[in-house]
Amino acid sequence: AEDGIRDYKVTGVQTCALPILIFELFLAAIAGIVWLSVPDGLLRQIAYNAMFTASVSTVLFNANPLMRFDGYYILSDLLEIPNLQQRSTAMLKWFFERFVYQIKEATPPTSIRDEQAWLVVYGVASFVYRIFVFVSITTYLLGKLFAIGVRSEEHTSELQSPCNLVCRLLLE
Repeated sequence: AEDGIRDYKVTGVQTCALPILIFELFLAAIAGIVWLSVPDGLLRQIAYNAMFTASVSTVLFNANPLMRFDGYYILSDLLEIPNLQQRSTAMLKWFFERFVYQIKEATPPTSIRDEQAWLVVYGVASFVYRIFVFVSITTYLLGKLFAIGVRSEEHTSELQSPCNLVCRLLLE
């Protein structure tokens, strides 16, 4: 009984994320209305910055279920899968142990077929998203360093080593 109460409390806290997201988007809408209704000037610029920041940060970061912010907890609650990220990683590990490395004794983190499917889908999407963010940041930084004149081969190879590490890990 005590575990059921604890689970309910955690779920209740996680579900509070949705009103926060709605409130942030509401503030962005109010800032948008102010931006449209005032003449050019400082107030209009502040309203535009507030609208843009509140809407973009909410959609790209807080509402993104692939990052462990509000969207992650909302998705975890909707799917009724606690510890979604850790369990999806464990599911992918089991998948590789069982089907790639042919380890017959490997046991999956769950035996429920629907949950297994969700864990695999979330795990793959999360992995692809992380690689995308990593490559984007690395490419951006390489471009910035090239722009300031860092072009020697030894510096370039040092900066490319994280990319080489990721490729090696993927191919092993």
